[in-house]
Amino acid sequence: MVHGILIMKILTAVYLVMPVIGGCKMLWDRYLVFIQIGQGMCRHEIHKHHFIHFVVGKWS
Repeated sequence: MVHGILIMKILTAVYLVMPVIGGCKMLWDRYLVFIQIGQGMCRHEIHKHHFIHFVVGKWS
């Protein structure tokens, strides 16, 4: 009977954890996409920054 309770606890734990793992994977995928977008934005900002410095340098 003890084994039955243990198995039920394990199954319940797995049942509860599976969606969490799935959710984490989905979040991780989004996080990676977000990082890629972020890096693209940063590069864009850096280019803009260099351009501003270039223009300011020319005028000053």
